[in-house]
Amino acid sequence: MDPLSDILTNLAVSRATPLRFESTGPYALRFGPYEHVKFGAVLSGRFNLRIDGQDEAIGLGAGDCYLL
Repeated sequence: MDPLSDILTNLAVSRATPLRFESTGPYALRFGPYEHVKFGAVLSGRFNLRIDGQDEAIGLGAGDCYLL
């Protein structure tokens, strides 16, 4: 098993909220401090994920997943 699968298997999930977000052109989202996990996947296109305290953005493209 890969590390992400190991982590997700051990989580006690009590609630899930699926959400689909589609956009074109420049946009930005900001997630404030939150006690729960956010998992996302890029279906098409590209975007830069910026994390507070990091100097450089992480470039993500179609097929990439991220866990916050």
